[in-house]
Amino acid sequence: PAMEGSVFVVALAFSHMVSETLPAVFFALPSAGQSASVLPAQELALKGEGAKALKLMLHGLFGGMVAALALLPFAWFAVPLLYGAAKPLTWALLSGIVIASLWTDKEWKAVVVFALSGVFGFLVFSTPLLREPLFPLLTGLFGIPALLNAMRGEGKAPKQKDCGHVKAGVPLIAAGAVAGVFSPLLPALNPAFLSAAAFMAIGEWSGEGFLVLASSVTASKMVADFAGVAMLGKARSGAAAAVQDLLGRADVAQTGMMLGAAAFALCVSVAVLLAAYRLFIGIRIGRKAYASLLVLIVAAVFLFEGAAGVFVCGIAAAIGVMPILSGTRRSYSMGALILPAILWSLGASLGVF
Repeated sequence: PAMEGSVFVVALAFSHMVSETLPAVFFALPSAGQSASVLPAQELALKGEGAKALKLMLHGLFGGMVAALALLPFAWFAVPLLYGAAKPLTWALLSGIVIASLWTDKEWKAVVVFALSGVFGFLVFSTPLLREPLFPLLTGLFGIPALLNAMRGEGKAPKQKDCGHVKAGVPLIAAGAVAGVFSPLLPALNPAFLSAAAFMAIGEWSGEGFLVLASSVTASKMVADFAGVAMLGKARSGAAAAVQDLLGRADVAQTGMMLGAAAFALCVSVAVLLAAYRLFIGIRIGRKAYASLLVLIVAAVFLFEGAAGVFVCGIAAAIGVMPILSGTRRSYSMGALILPAILWSLGASLGVF
């Protein structure tokens, strides 16, 4: 029963990961892991190319899964060896990526966005008032600004149109897979942060390219989360923790069975979604729809996190619209996750935290 239960949990997690792309593209409602993808996806949806955004994300998820499985034998031996040495240096690695990115862009607005979001993120994660701080924080930084940006458009919203074959760059899928598979070396970092860090590390890419990269990170990190139960004996996600509770430290055979189920679930879910998205072809998603979604989002934040959550969401939204209005890279809003991670890693290295 434990093995069957674990296979079910893994298959459900990968199916859920795929299904989350639909609301992220057409309704600007991303999960925490896909929050960094919502604005590039919405830019395409606002031009009537939501189907293209969806297909790019599905290509990234499928390619990331395949690449992660190919890299896993190497990571299986490398990650445990590097884990002890890399953990104290997390702050240095992250700081180097941020500094290099800011230096390359040479924009004071980018520094302001990163600093404001970073300080605010640190304060939010330090408060005991929120049960799940990521929900109002990332909703404010990415979801609400995407909806407000969608409502700025003049005239009628274009009809959603179908698209044929899309090209997903292999280098982007590979970069995302490497970041995801080796994510156990950077504990407590979610796919949104890893995508932002990889984005900063490799430089500016098109919005379409970032969708592929971020989706590859999401899929490959989930592979690493479940493999990490066997590699390190540590769970990096709620689903992985459930598997660990059922199996303890999984062995190679058990991990292989779970990842086989994961690959099957992902392929079936992608096939279903490629059929389901056609329901959106020919429709217009206009201002009224986005306004209704905005009200529902705020209501959901209030329902789950109360007035404190709405307050956090509002301030985060004010910070989140800054990159849109100033033309700065939106990945700098991920300072809300990056700066706290740097500070906590540095504090842990110094024995402060």
